[in-house]
Amino acid sequence: MVEWILSPDFMSDADVGDIGEFSRFGICLFDELWTARNRAFHDRINPSWRGVLARVQRAAACLLSVWDSRPNSEAVQHVFEELYVGKTVLFVDAAFKDLRAAAGIVVSESEGRFSEAMTVTFEATQPLEAEAWAVFYAVKWCQSRGWRRVKIVSDCLLLVQGLRSRRAPDWRLTGVFWSLLEMLNELPEVKVVWLPRSQVLAAHLLAKWAFALNFSGFLSAEELVPLVTN
Repeated sequence: MVEWILSPDFMSDADVGDIGEFSRFGICLFDELWTARNRAFHDRINPSWRGVLARVQRAAACLLSVWDSRPNSEAVQHVFEELYVGKTVLFVDAAFKDLRAAAGIVVSESEGRFSEAMTVTFEATQPLEAEAWAVFYAVKWCQSRGWRRVKIVSDCLLLVQGLRSRRAPDWRLTGVFWSLLEMLNELPEVKVVWLPRSQVLAAHLLAKWAFALNFSGFLSAEELVPLVTN
């Protein structure tokens, strides 16, 4: 079984990315099935298939993030220094658990100053899909408000790299991914960039808050500050 997961001969025509995705998913699937079996036998807890699938997808996404190579600190600093040059900045993050998700989107005109925010709650099947929808809603907000010169900041490196290469990082994201690309094509001055979690903390805290309260809506700067200030 291990050989079948790590060296899938039947995928000989697939590219390296697809083979890696299959192996990661297989590893996490068997680990979760073994855990579910033990819990059912010892604790008499029978998990739902949806719960098992959500945990497998979350674990596979975490495994991929560990294997990802991160940009070096100098590159990150360069991006951050140029972030506000003539542009509105939207910090975006998503919270996800058990097929539920929430997007936190925070608008900033200058470093450390937030002008408004939006949250959206929705259903998703995996963390990466939740991140994609969060960016989708951010771009849609730009579209509805007529914002053109905008930088959207996400801490999901895999998604940002996929948008740059115009290749969905996961075939299960095809729908939302191509809808997102179509909107970005209509807004050529809206750019999606990556920065680490520490730089999008306000959006991260907002997404967690919206997830906990199942809240979708808009917030002013005054309403936002106590939610994102540690």
